[in-house]
Amino acid sequence: MWDNSEIHPDYATFRLVQKKQQQVDAYGGLVKELLRLAYGDKGRLEDINRRLERRELKILYNSDMKYLEKLYQIHPDITTATIKEGLREV
Repeated sequence: MWDNSEIHPDYATFRLVQKKQQQVDAYGGLVKELLRLAYGDKGRLEDINRRLERRELKILYNSDMKYLEKLYQIHPDITTATIKEGLREV
């Protein structure tokens, strides 16, 4: 029997997966915005976008994450609002 003070292991795993999914979705919005604005390496961004759009397994490598974060930092015209717009277009 589970005590209220304990977190069920399956629930903890579910929350971790849910958090990771939200992070991947946010990066997906950033990739779409970078492609729209023609910032960065188009081929690399299209490859990242293709992997993120796969329904069965969304893959975002650490090197891709760092690349996207770098592009985000050097392009001040990309805002959270524009990233959210990109997510709504999906």
